[in-house]
Amino acid sequence: MSGDPIEVDTALDTPALVPGGTASLRFRMTTRAPLRIRGAHAHFIGYEETRAVFMVTTGKTTTPSVATERHVLVEKRETFHGQAPAGFFRDLVDGALTLVGGGDHTELPPGSHDVVLAVDLPAVLPESLSGEKAKVVYAATITLDIPAGRDFTHEVEIPVARSSRDRSVSPEPTTIRYPDDTGRGFFDKMFGPDVSMRVDLPTTVVPRGDTLSGALDVRFPDKPATVDAVVCQLIRQEHSTAQGHEDRHTDTAVTEKIVQRRAPTSHLSSSFDVRLPDTLIPTCRGAKFSVTYELAVSLEVRGARDPTVRVPVTVV
Repeated sequence: MSGDPIEVDTALDTPALVPGGTASLRFRMTTRAPLRIRGAHAHFIGYEETRAVFMVTTGKTTTPSVATERHVLVEKRETFHGQAPAGFFRDLVDGALTLVGGGDHTELPPGSHDVVLAVDLPAVLPESLSGEKAKVVYAATITLDIPAGRDFTHEVEIPVARSSRDRSVSPEPTTIRYPDDTGRGFFDKMFGPDVSMRVDLPTTVVPRGDTLSGALDVRFPDKPATVDAVVCQLIRQEHSTAQGHEDRHTDTAVTEKIVQRRAPTSHLSSSFDVRLPDTLIPTCRGAKFSVTYELAVSLEVRGARDPTVRVPVTVV
């Protein structure tokens, strides 16, 4: 804010955070009056953070608890003005001395002051993400150690996106058959129709924002059945581990419903299109988490259990 005695702008001198390269982070500090500081410290960190919900039993009471764990991908610290950070008691003594005209500090004159932090980045740099059980964050922080006063800290997150060369898609066509490839479970045998299904996909690797197209072929060998709709769902599965506890989260990212004719049939053919949102988290794997997708193609069969074919897909 314009009324603050200190303002900080953070910018990248390099175009972006490039895996295997060196990032140049520029902090521009603007002070409106002379400022006493013990030190100015810059910090850059990239990390993945996972969480897992687990149950804790005490006596006859069971309650949920949350474990979190942070895995550092890259980190750099540097002191630009004054001295390195001191411990609590040293800060306390130095603050008391400052109040009586002593203390170990320097004066930062009014105006703008630039400091640049150079960070060597690892060859593998996951893109930023924020899921239900995991996130990947890159953040830059400047801290002014102010004697006998509250330290000033300014933090900004720097998003990392997947480079365009990673978005090239090589077609990987696949065919999944039900029940041959997926098996027919107990409840399907008991309550589902006698049906064979085949799902054909020209590719299982799909960029965010694109459309996943496919074809469905259905046959009822014993007796005709009434199919009210074909339902296609893109399902995201997120697995995490934190402090030795495992957790998972499943949600439906996209649902497309294709209404069919309302008459019994022995043979049904249908094409389908599933458009992927631009905001999807890509298929990825970290040290403590993974994000995967599958396409579930189901039939809404009147008076019977709905059969489903599931196809693993990769979102890039």
